[in-house]
Amino acid sequence: MQVIAHNLLSQFSSRQLNITDNNKSKSSEKLSSGYRINRAADDVAGLAISEKMRWQVRGLNRASLNIEDGISICRVADGALHEVHAMLQRMNELTIQAANDTNTKSDREAIQYEIDALITEIDRIGDDTEFNTMKVFRKADGDVPSQDVLIPNPTVEGKFFQLLGNKVSHAGYMEEPLDKNMITYSTSPFFGNTSYVSAHIDFSEIESHIQDLVDTKFYVNCCTDCCPKLVSFTDNVGIWVNRAPSLSEDFIGEEYLNEIQIGLKKSDGNYYTDAAELCEMIVKELKPVIDPYGPWGDPGRITAEHVQFACNGKTLYLYDVDNNNWSDAEKKLAYFCDPVDDSNNDNILLQAGGWWIQTGAMKDQGFYIQTGRLSSIALDIHGLNVFSCASSGESVKKIQSAVDTVSRLRSHIGAQQNRLEHGKALDNLTAENSQTAESRIRDTDMAEEMVNQSKHSILQQAGQSMLAQANQSTNGILQLLDLQ
Repeated sequence: MQVIAHNLLSQFSSRQLNITDNNKSKSSEKLSSGYRINRAADDVAGLAISEKMRWQVRGLNRASLNIEDGISICRVADGALHEVHAMLQRMNELTIQAANDTNTKSDREAIQYEIDALITEIDRIGDDTEFNTMKVFRKADGDVPSQDVLIPNPTVEGKFFQLLGNKVSHAGYMEEPLDKNMITYSTSPFFGNTSYVSAHIDFSEIESHIQDLVDTKFYVNCCTDCCPKLVSFTDNVGIWVNRAPSLSEDFIGEEYLNEIQIGLKKSDGNYYTDAAELCEMIVKELKPVIDPYGPWGDPGRITAEHVQFACNGKTLYLYDVDNNNWSDAEKKLAYFCDPVDDSNNDNILLQAGGWWIQTGAMKDQGFYIQTGRLSSIALDIHGLNVFSCASSGESVKKIQSAVDTVSRLRSHIGAQQNRLEHGKALDNLTAENSQTAESRIRDTDMAEEMVNQSKHSILQQAGQSMLAQANQSTNGILQLLDLQ
């Protein structure tokens, strides 16, 4: 049937040509941009996956640069410790020379002068070595390291905790709030409404056989790790304490109680049978020897004692006076747990905090590296003297121990650097593989798209031809009109 009101063939050809033009336009866009997905409508799910992979890849690339910064820190620290090693070796020569009895007084004075100068330089290196204007060996000042910097898994499984059962804190750290209304006696004052984190020991159920606690022990430490203590129970009378140099650079030259032995016998030689009497004895005898709140209470006195003792009845409390405004994570650094091996200076050097290196593209993907805390006090060479053969011999021993300590610290830093380098390689490999996967989703397959482009070009030409023919299809009717 011939009609002129509606040219249906032309409309059909026009619609198909528009579709072909649109497809060819999209194909040209993909070829010119190089991307298969140029807008969300091109592939909704693909776009979401691609964007997620993009931030992961970019995050990994940034993390790789972060790791390079961490490696640089390790290199700076190792370079400084290399010089410390060299100075310790020279000091070792000098002290061995001084240990010989053929030296005169003036000889020893000259040797002592050089040793003092080298010790001063070691302290200067510890103070002044910097990375990006930050102190390499003082990074932890004012900071609290993550829990795995100190004791990865504090345990409460020793004999002491077993004997006390549920009458002693079992968290592995001090977490219980303690204020002045809860105690009768304490070794340090409570100011205002201050509340400290604490742990408790309730002796009420063991007071009848208190002798079972003989030779048991536990470890306690403040959140800033400047005064770790080994507390043990003996069959002696009263309290015995041992002091050591503070591990904190804030308290250079000061000492803290690194070991406390609590005697479970009274002056008459019998064991305590009243736990309240025992707790009161512990607090009252410790109070004179623990210098409480030095920089806070008396500006003229400085102390590293943050772990303090208090009691109420038959319960003894251990609390951290430097831990009243910390976060929950930081509170877990005030340990109350099984004994920890403090037999060498590794703890002194490595418990000083760390540098967080973000090694991944997501939150908490990273770890702390530790450059340690370097000083003559940490190395136990502060105050060496060679004015006699005996003191020179002791100095030789201390310096050789310091050499071993620095070697262990350098080994630790070197191991961390190797770990970082492997982490960087993994980040780069993961970023590369993720980029490959993202490319398959997002990028244009140029060969396939050229085929599509050619197809659409041919269809476009055919459509234009068909549209032209469709427009000519009514000419026959016009000719009929002309015949009439």
